[in-house]
Amino acid sequence: MSITDGMSDHQMIITTVNARPKVIKNKPRKVYQYKKGNMEKVQEYLNSKFENFKEKITEMNIEEYWTLFKTHLFQAMDLHIPSKNLTSRFNLPWVNQHIKKMIRKKERLYKVAKKYQTKEHWDKFKQYRKAVKTELDISHKKYIFDMLEVSPSTSEASANTQDQYRIGKKYWKYIKSKKRETVGVSTLKVNGETLDNSKGKAEALNAQFQSVFTIEDFQSFPKITENETSKYQAYISTEGEPGTVTTLLEELNLTPLEIRRKIARITLFHKAIHERVAIPIPTHIIKPRRTSRLHQPNTKRYVQIRPNKDIYKYSFFPRTIRDWNKLPDELLEIESSEEFKTKLTKLLCSG
Repeated sequence: MSITDGMSDHQMIITTVNARPKVIKNKPRKVYQYKKGNMEKVQEYLNSKFENFKEKITEMNIEEYWTLFKTHLFQAMDLHIPSKNLTSRFNLPWVNQHIKKMIRKKERLYKVAKKYQTKEHWDKFKQYRKAVKTELDISHKKYIFDMLEVSPSTSEASANTQDQYRIGKKYWKYIKSKKRETVGVSTLKVNGETLDNSKGKAEALNAQFQSVFTIEDFQSFPKITENETSKYQAYISTEGEPGTVTTLLEELNLTPLEIRRKIARITLFHKAIHERVAIPIPTHIIKPRRTSRLHQPNTKRYVQIRPNKDIYKYSFFPRTIRDWNKLPDELLEIESSEEFKTKLTKLLCSG
């Protein structure tokens, strides 16, 4: 992590992040074989260590008392009780004894095929390897269904039932064991030193955040006089009176954003129908037909589009045509884009 000059009084932080995922491996567990242990020797060892133990109780607190007892107990177990480390080679719950035998047989077939290099031996190995993979898939699927308390036939027959799956503690324990990344702040490198413990990372981030804050000098702040503040009283109100925003727009002679967007949409549509911009008019945008001699619709207007979904209802063409058809006839007859925009702005702003 390093700091460089950024924009204005802000500083830019450059960090180097190790994005490689960490594979969580189960550590070997140390298991004591109590049936083979010499319990008499364990008792003799503890008696020798705790001969004057009761006299020292008043001199120690509860934490020291427990630490001393645990240390001597494990020393006695290591000396007089045999132990072994359980590795995680075959700790997959769905790999049963039958599948382990198949895997060992597959390894033997591979060694034979590699030794003789004949097509017959390689075909035999590949065929058996495929059988092992199929057996593993079936056993793994059955293990998952057992955790969810669902049988394969039930899941296929009643896929729409909500009470089909019952996810319990065993399922989440399995999901946690399959994750390949750790949650939290990754390792940080500060001044060439890699920090991986929580305390070091917290101190490094705290020092970094403190360094980027600006220490303000309140003595150098400019003083605003009453004459300067009086200029803004007409535009700033803290009383919460109704119409404050409207009053501000009128005083500054500003057009609301909604009106400006409406003018821009209708003007763009005017340019599109007169082929002044490269916006193709869709084929479903049509003008109304003549229904009778008495009813002659304005040929400058368009049939209103009525989409079924709001996502299309408020899109450009349906929304703009709805506003376009509300304009007066004399405005629709104008072909000049500049003149049309000027009169449209005057019409909408005056209303």
